[in-house]
Amino acid sequence: MSDPLDLLFRAPRVITAAGEVARCVGVRDGRIVVIEPFGAQLDAEVVVELGDDEVLIPGLVDTHVHVNEPGRTEWEGFASATRAAAAGGVTTIVDMPLNSIPPTVDAEALDVKRRVAADQAYVDLTVATCRVQQEAHQLLGPEGPGLLLTFPLAVGGVAAMGAVDWAAL
Repeated sequence: MSDPLDLLFRAPRVITAAGEVARCVGVRDGRIVVIEPFGAQLDAEVVVELGDDEVLIPGLVDTHVHVNEPGRTEWEGFASATRAAAAGGVTTIVDMPLNSIPPTVDAEALDVKRRVAADQAYVDLTVATCRVQQEAHQLLGPEGPGLLLTFPLAVGGVAAMGAVDWAAL
């Protein structure tokens, strides 16, 4: 027998790729690790039984979020942005590179952003980087951001983004 799950949802109504079905959804270490038929005999430290009037739905992904931290946290930092996302059913955000100081346009700024967010995020987080005048390998670093956005020129953002070198385009 395998280790017990951390959390088990028993739900007569679960939205899946197959439509609405009755399922047990098991979580270990913050990740869904098993989806079984409703009557499956699964052990868990915590069991949540949903009623017939409740629906377990997949989390949403917001692919365009501007978290202003570091540098402009008073506008919106990781704690408030991710708490609001979670309250709205969003389980993952993709943070855009242009509104923090420094903007996430190189590996060093990406590392700063990751460290700042590490202990504050209430949802999963991907930090996007932006290639303005650097090569992609300069932005990715040893672990990579998970997502690289390529903007041939930046419009808006913070002054630290710098000017576009039109001759280089």
